[in-house]
Amino acid sequence: MKTIYKTLLAALCCTMALGVQAQERTFHRNKVLIEKHTGTGCQACPAADEVVEKYIADINAEEDVAILRHHNYGSSLLNTASSSAIVGIWGAGVWPSMNVDRYGFFGDRKERTSCSTGNAYSLRSLETIERRLDTPTYVSLAFNGSTFDPATMTLRLVLSGEVTAKLRYLRIHAFITQSGIEAIQMGAPSGYIHNDAVRDRMMVDPQGDVLELNDDGTYCVVFEKTLEPKYGPIKTVAEDMKVVAFVSSYVDDTASFYDCDYSTSEVHNADVVALLDLPVVAPCAAPNIEYVAGSLVCTSATEGAVCHYDITPLTSSADNGQGALSLTAPAFTVTAYATAEGFTPSSKVSRTFSLRDVVGDDATEVRDVDGNGLINKADVDALVDKLLMK
Repeated sequence: MKTIYKTLLAALCCTMALGVQAQERTFHRNKVLIEKHTGTGCQACPAADEVVEKYIADINAEEDVAILRHHNYGSSLLNTASSSAIVGIWGAGVWPSMNVDRYGFFGDRKERTSCSTGNAYSLRSLETIERRLDTPTYVSLAFNGSTFDPATMTLRLVLSGEVTAKLRYLRIHAFITQSGIEAIQMGAPSGYIHNDAVRDRMMVDPQGDVLELNDDGTYCVVFEKTLEPKYGPIKTVAEDMKVVAFVSSYVDDTASFYDCDYSTSEVHNADVVALLDLPVVAPCAAPNIEYVAGSLVCTSATEGAVCHYDITPLTSSADNGQGALSLTAPAFTVTAYATAEGFTPSSKVSRTFSLRDVVGDDATEVRDVDGNGLINKADVDALVDKLLMK
């Protein structure tokens, strides 16, 4: 699986009607990010989950949170490389534990919601969720331009927005989660359903990829990935999957990344979208191949499409050992497909032409077009290319 990551100018990858940057202008916070560190072998995790879910329901915040469950406890059945990488940075080595926007919000940044077993699901930690919901942010975040193709399981994620404050060491993150997974869970009855389990990540660095801003404070980042059919033993099911994306920053870009008690990170905005709620990438219209007025014409109904073709001579030949080629079926087949930005490649189409129909009665008089002193198959290719591809 290959991940392609690139940072583009906002004008090239998304349409954003943004005026002159206004310093300190704030935005509505899309979602509060809740990260839970768990595992199928964690006896206490199901009960802790119930506490959090009840609190979120009590404050009517089900639509206001984005949840990541990092299965990184021991040899959890739902472990993935992405979650295992996260545990060293944020998990603090205790399960269950929880981060709320990766920030304690209580003045002293050492009092983080993930750093002690006793504090992990305390009322103070839970109240952070509500406090963060009411806190404006200096970072906007949108999925505009993102697409997903269920046929190929290919996700093109476009994350764009604006930063209106001077925030240091910005990072961008995107994880893929899956719900509805029935699997064993210690501390719970059989048939337990796991939701929001992290399956993969879009960014290269588990700490988040560096986010580069344009001069006006805007940004636009594109990730592309084809999802695996399975992650471990768990089958990938598109209708049960979401993308959770967020932007964070560090106050101090030092080795403190790996020290939970002293880490100085903060998530400024997060959002979530179901894969099947993203637009499907449409295929480019298949090309039409015609021979018109001495030229081979390949066109597609998709605006801006480019045709790609291959020509195969159809000949029955007998080489006399001296480079002479006897043609008994002078014809050629053109195979073409079309591509266009924002579309998947079209299906391939083929059409066979008779050389006599397009060249005339001298179709069998193949000449030494390539100038090597021999009449061979290369001359058939050159004849087609020279006479028809004008």
